[in-house]
Amino acid sequence: MADQEEDLIETEKSLERVQQLNAVEYARTDLGRSYNFEDAIPDIQRVVGLFRQISLNSLYQLPRNQRNTIRNFSDSYFNVLSEIQKFDEKQSNAINVRNELVTNIKRQYQQVFDQLFPIIGYLTSRAVDFSRLETEGRSAIQAIEDKTKIILESLQASEKQATETLKEIRQAAAEQGVSQQATYFKDAADEYKKASEKWRQGTIWIALGLGAYGVATSVIHKIPFVAPTNPYDSAQLIVSKLVVFFVILFWLLLASRNFLANKHNELINRHRQRALQTFRALVDAASDGKAQDIVLSQAAQCIFGPQDTGFSKQQSSNQPSQVINGSIVDLLPTARALNQIAN
Repeated sequence: MADQEEDLIETEKSLERVQQLNAVEYARTDLGRSYNFEDAIPDIQRVVGLFRQISLNSLYQLPRNQRNTIRNFSDSYFNVLSEIQKFDEKQSNAINVRNELVTNIKRQYQQVFDQLFPIIGYLTSRAVDFSRLETEGRSAIQAIEDKTKIILESLQASEKQATETLKEIRQAAAEQGVSQQATYFKDAADEYKKASEKWRQGTIWIALGLGAYGVATSVIHKIPFVAPTNPYDSAQLIVSKLVVFFVILFWLLLASRNFLANKHNELINRHRQRALQTFRALVDAASDGKAQDIVLSQAAQCIFGPQDTGFSKQQSSNQPSQVINGSIVDLLPTARALNQIAN
């Protein structure tokens, strides 16, 4: 038992000594470019790396023969590197000695690997609990699946909420778009209303002026310096009265006609404004695309169709039947444009 403990201690010392080696220290850069060992540094690092894969704490798990193998190769490799420290560039045939040392160092990796590989593999398998890894792996996979399921449910809920939000945004945008278009007709109606109020006041004042002129002409002939004295003066006075009367009457008719025309155009634009604001309800209530086209066509006819301006009469009593029976195709582009505004 004491021999085994002593053997274990010796093996730990030998292995630890090799594991603590610093490969750079063996470059011997002090020897110059021709005699240094810089080209052997990578091979030294590889071999030291193999020894470092053996844990000192796991040596007790190995039988004596395997521990002896580790100790022998550790001591042997340490001795090989010691030759580098002892190398003298002034010795005879120094360059050949140096090259033989480099060649020997390069061969060491294969030799050490062949002997230590089974031991390293055994210690690695002992250090790894494959059953535990499998259990942890299954647990991790299940946790990933559970988390993925939760994320998918969250994404689906977010997608549903986003769809509803997008629908509400589109509806609000559609209503806002329709309201924005209806504003143009409202502005036009307000302008016609202001103009009609001005012409209303003008009509009233011209009517009052015409009434005052009528009263004045009924007594003007009794004024001494205006009273006619002969038939020629009477005819001239009558003609003057008639000319002034017809001029004032013309202005009265013109003012009243402009008042009626602006009032008419105000009502037309109010009607178009309300049609544009309310037609969406009819479109939503339509059961199919054809019915929607008919509603859109009627709305387009009402809004964009030619209307009586109030100055000239353009009666078309058969317009509704034409839209429904024959001319709906002509209005479809306009209807589609109106639907795009609403959507």
